[in-house]
Amino acid sequence: MLTRSVVVVLAAFGYWVVFISGDYTSTSSVDVAKLSKEPPHQNRHRVSQPKQHPLFQEQTGAVTDEVIMEVASSFNEFGLELFNTLSSVESGNVLISPLSIATALSMVAAGTTVDSTNAQQFDKTLRLPVTSDSTRDTLRSALQRVSSVDPKVKLLLANSQWTRGSIKETYKKQLSEVFDAEVRELPVSPAPINKWVSDNTGGLIEKLLDEVDPLAVAVLINAVYFKGEWANKFDKDNTRDMKFLLPSGTSTPCKMMFRKAKIAYKELYLTDQARQTGQYDAQLVELPYGSGQDFGAVIILPRKGSTNSVGGLTTHALLNPGEWDKWVSRLPKRDVELYLPRFKLEYGVKDIKAALGSMGLEEAFIAGLSGHESGFARMTDDPSVYLSNVFHKAVIEVNEEGTEAAAVTGAMMMLCDPTYLEMMVDHPFLFAVRDLKSGLLLFIGKMESPEFGI
Repeated sequence: MLTRSVVVVLAAFGYWVVFISGDYTSTSSVDVAKLSKEPPHQNRHRVSQPKQHPLFQEQTGAVTDEVIMEVASSFNEFGLELFNTLSSVESGNVLISPLSIATALSMVAAGTTVDSTNAQQFDKTLRLPVTSDSTRDTLRSALQRVSSVDPKVKLLLANSQWTRGSIKETYKKQLSEVFDAEVRELPVSPAPINKWVSDNTGGLIEKLLDEVDPLAVAVLINAVYFKGEWANKFDKDNTRDMKFLLPSGTSTPCKMMFRKAKIAYKELYLTDQARQTGQYDAQLVELPYGSGQDFGAVIILPRKGSTNSVGGLTTHALLNPGEWDKWVSRLPKRDVELYLPRFKLEYGVKDIKAALGSMGLEEAFIAGLSGHESGFARMTDDPSVYLSNVFHKAVIEVNEEGTEAAAVTGAMMMLCDPTYLEMMVDHPFLFAVRDLKSGLLLFIGKMESPEFGI
């Protein structure tokens, strides 16, 4: 009976996945505390070298399915590390859309200076040569494939660019061509941006920004909306009141859905001890949406009593390239009694800047770098422009009918705030009055104990 204390649910958008981890909650929203400390830096040097990626070889002709799958695999690796980084510094629920975040960052990367440290860090972090002009067709084709023709599955992917000031027309044209990003004037009020977010997430996410900083020159936004009916729906008459076990050892009431059927199922053996004893580390099932051909949800449940937690599973997948793909491939159909809680999760709005920095994306966030060596020369001629924030919010609801989910990512480009030098005249000083044309001193005095007249 799948009623453990922690569950991972992955709603797969084709090759793209949304990760969830943490405590079960009822269908009410979850408030998640802001990231209060820097993520650990131990993962910074583990990113793959983009020069070894097949997409660094210039593509000719039509983009093949194999290349599209390479893009998906790279973005999934990025998503796993980001998810792991966030989970390592936060307790409770974590929900992200790697597709949304990677797309927004790819739009930012298109504006980096060619061959700069900044560009190289984007390529390494995303596991793809996203800053290379030769991969434009590949990215465009990959994003166009993220779609659905299944009448029981709705998937929308939208991008927009809100700009003003020094942002180059050539950069805006590239975002329009590659990412189909709508061109909008960056407003003083966040209301138009938040309306666009709501319109493109089915109303699940109503607000991304509280304000538009006067120093902002661009906000680059991706939105993802997914709504899919289960290929085989849960019977509401079988939903019952049960308990969900929390990591603390306590439990909370939940509405537990139930299905008894042949389901794609696999037991995961991650350690030599597990293989020797025959005790699996986790159970995995995949539930298809719609026709069952394009989209599915994956649930991975650590074995009760196992030393593996949800975080341990994702860490194992991250440290063993290809492991995730191995888990979710060739799933045999088995007779399964599946108990799955009905739930809703809401995560963010969260600034994921610190997490991205710990993964190696550092130069982009540094304000005031001199020159364009580590800047955004393809985006603007102003060397003071930098990436100030990456905001992310995600929502998902799972019930007997299926799954509805949305995510939005906003990257804010800012001008460097002028640095003011402080001079506090609160101790003895020299005072003079002079003729600015001739330099003639009219008065000069040393003030050690002046009379202030107050």
